[in-house]
Amino acid sequence: MTAGRNGREAAGLSKIDQRDWKQFLAHLSKRDGGVELAPRGASADDTRKVYKSRLFEVSKDGEIIVERPDQSVLDHAFRVGDTIELLLVVNNQRMLGDCELREVAAKQINRATRVTCFKLGPAKRIRPDQRRSFFRVNTAGADLGTVSLLAHGKDIEDEVRARMVNLGGGGMGVSIRASRDLLREIQGDTKYRCRLEIQSDNEVIDLDTTLVHLSPLDTTGLYLGLRFELPEGKEGKALESRLVQYGAWLQRQQLKRRRA
Repeated sequence: MTAGRNGREAAGLSKIDQRDWKQFLAHLSKRDGGVELAPRGASADDTRKVYKSRLFEVSKDGEIIVERPDQSVLDHAFRVGDTIELLLVVNNQRMLGDCELREVAAKQINRATRVTCFKLGPAKRIRPDQRRSFFRVNTAGADLGTVSLLAHGKDIEDEVRARMVNLGGGGMGVSIRASRDLLREIQGDTKYRCRLEIQSDNEVIDLDTTLVHLSPLDTTGLYLGLRFELPEGKEGKALESRLVQYGAWLQRQQLKRRRA
């Protein structure tokens, strides 16, 4: 009897996910809403390479038509027959589904615009996407100088300069502009020592980070989502608190500039 009840509960959860998924698709397709595509299956260190796209249409049989990310042509991230992850975000809710890439085809958007699209099969294994534990403060509009990134195992002359895009207690996002050769090399690294200036205290700190999210900006740039690897115990908690406080300070500075 217990097994039957658990089975019904699991089926009920699946129905809820299916209903929410369809509502998300309908909402985003009406606005050519932004979605994200990722090759299915994270690597052992949980690095995900993600591409931004737009959702154009959902057919009656569940086929999903999205814009093909330009960068995918350069590195062949997606091939017909692959299963890819499609991420939908509506307000603060996030859902993932696994879709087969059925076809690459052109779509006429209007009289003047024709774009290349992916035709995706109906989603399988629909599930909520994990949210961050910490709020991220958007820092893209602030003049915070650059962040230094040094991949583990490399010499100091290989240090890369990046711009901080967002910051939270658990991690940060940075953008890097560089040559294609350097960007290709960066995509092979997953562990970084990050040197960050805490401007509220006029102090510089070094943090160990792991790459968990990578997205091409265009042919000359990359966005890296980095997770902080903080020490255990009181030292790690103190550093985490400091980063959260710095994020709050940055947010206050933004509010002051907007009100000025």
